[in-house]
Amino acid sequence: MNIKDLEEFRVLIDAVIYAPTKKDAKFPIKKLEFFVSQLNGKVENYLHGVMKTIVNHAKEASGQVKNKDHWVSNVEDNWNYLKMELGID
Repeated sequence: MNIKDLEEFRVLIDAVIYAPTKKDAKFPIKKLEFFVSQLNGKVENYLHGVMKTIVNHAKEASGQVKNKDHWVSNVEDNWNYLKMELGID
């Protein structure tokens, strides 16, 4: 995984998180899930698992949800951990 991939991953995450409704998030979610599936086997299994966790938290944060701050915080925590594991600041 290179910097370009990481930047694209972040753009897709933000598109999901900040979609105004769950319905509006459906297409960005599909793109995000496809992006992560394409990296299976190209990154360590553990890191792929972290990426899937980020996707799941982003999906929970999408639209108008009660605990949005909680889910966004979980995304950010896992995002920072992923960057640290990849040695990217």
